Amino acid sequence: MEAYNQFKKRSSCEIGEEVRFGYYNIVEPHVRIGYKTKIEHHCVIKKGTEIGRHCVIESGTKFSGDCSIGDNCHLKQNVVIARQVVIRENVFISPNVVFLYADHKLETGYSSTLVDSDVFIGAGAIFMPGVAISRGVVIGAGALVTKDCEEENGIYIGSPARFYKFK
Repeated sequence: MEAYNQFKKRSSCEIGEEVRFGYYNIVEPHVRIGYKTKIEHHCVIKKGTEIGRHCVIESGTKFSGDCSIGDNCHLKQNVVIARQVVIRENVFISPNVVFLYADHKLETGYSSTLVDSDVFIGAGAIFMPGVAISRGVVIGAGALVTKDCEEENGIYIGSPARFYKFK
């Protein structure tokens, strides 16, 4: 508890009550972490990241900064969240999911990637920059999401991800 208090005093982070940290995490200044969130081992959280209340962030997850995670989200191992990604509440993200960000000077016109509430994302899915995922969608394991998933409560699978059916 003393280490937590020392961390909170010397950083410009907003850390909620009862937040639990594992070992060997890197947390940059200007980060917000909500009430009763659990951050496991070897995570990297860069500046501008906001994590909601009651979230579980498992080992090896990396936040590139300037991204937002809503309340009650669960991110499994080795998830990579790039800049300009907004994930709303009650989202489950399986291991090894990657959200990409367009930061090369030739790539223009991309907006934020948005994952709406109550979404399930299967293991190893990859999201291209600027896609929007509607409420209640299921993204299959290994899917490559290149376009918006607009059908609420739809299941999207494949590479590139296509609508399969409704839940």
